[in-house]
Amino acid sequence: MAGLDEQHPLVNYLAHEGGSLSNPTAEHFLPLLYVLGTWDGVEAITIPVDGIEMGSLSMLSVLVGA
Repeated sequence: MAGLDEQHPLVNYLAHEGGSLSNPTAEHFLPLLYVLGTWDGVEAITIPVDGIEMGSLSMLSVLVGA
């Protein structure tokens, strides 16, 4: 994880290979950053729904806590 004085690598997702292809516009990715912003570093993070349909449609879900 990034320190308090650093940006997390996920913030610069467009700099990663395939970043712009996987997330063509910000509204595809920014909700994940909001969810991660609620994380206190202690609660478990799980991915209850993950998968790709028809070769390109992904419905990733992230659960913090619970």
